[in-house]
Amino acid sequence: MEKLYTKQAEARLEAGIDIWNRSVFERDALGFSTRIFAQANLPHKAPKPGTELWVRRNGKAVFTIQPGAKANEDGTVTKLGFPYGTIPRLLLIYLVSEAVRTKAKRIDLGDSLSEFLRRVGLPRQGRTIQMLKKQMELLFAANMRFEFRDEAAGVQASMSGAVVNRHVLFWDTKHPEQQSLWKNYVDLNSDFFEEIVANGFPLDLDAVAALRKSPLALDIYCWLSYRMKSIGRPTNIPWESIHAQVGADYGTVKDFRKKALHALRLVRVVWPELTFATVKGCLTLIPSPTPVPPTPKAKTAKGE
Repeated sequence: MEKLYTKQAEARLEAGIDIWNRSVFERDALGFSTRIFAQANLPHKAPKPGTELWVRRNGKAVFTIQPGAKANEDGTVTKLGFPYGTIPRLLLIYLVSEAVRTKAKRIDLGDSLSEFLRRVGLPRQGRTIQMLKKQMELLFAANMRFEFRDEAAGVQASMSGAVVNRHVLFWDTKHPEQQSLWKNYVDLNSDFFEEIVANGFPLDLDAVAALRKSPLALDIYCWLSYRMKSIGRPTNIPWESIHAQVGADYGTVKDFRKKALHALRLVRVVWPELTFATVKGCLTLIPSPTPVPPTPKAKTAKGE
């Protein structure tokens, strides 16, 4: 658990004060996520070796990830792992935000690695660069499937595939500030792009940046940003359900509840109007203003 009065905590508090005093539009901090990644998400840490399939459940919705593979120069094939932690979450928020902003499947990644690190809110450090390179490979190679089943109503829907169909990177990881001679970009999977267009919802990118050290806090922030749009009265959510949705990395429901309440306190620093309570066995969501007000609709994502 994070200690009090760390530089990270101080930066988060400063972000919270700025968020309280200036609107997301004044700060040019409007970003987006999409329904799929509000309802279920990636591992928080690397799954145990030998794990073949990652599964998240949210009621009748099931989200699964199958790791990809890559061919080596000697003709062998290396099985890749699962994308995990905060970096792929920041990557997905960036891709969704740019897709909403540009209304295009092709997403520009900037002329240099340094520029892209700035865009996604990551420091320009050697270890961070190596982690970014690794997590991009894992994220772009993974096969993801989102399925919804309601047996009683006879409804079944699914979407599967990689997030991107194509990626082109000419970054120099040893000289991140050096500009590429050619464009760096990704082409989004068509189904994923349509999901973004149909079900994207706004986030505050300054809040995202302030929470980037905690994948659990990021997941809870995105989940509640999506849920608060439709909550009209206090609603009890069983901790077992939240654990199945975002907390499978944290052992028992009891262990998860303790960490989730800490993450909720972090989220409330950058979302001051968020209101919740706890009752026996449940988290009570109390109607709260969303991080981004529903207007003005004409505004676009950060980086325009």
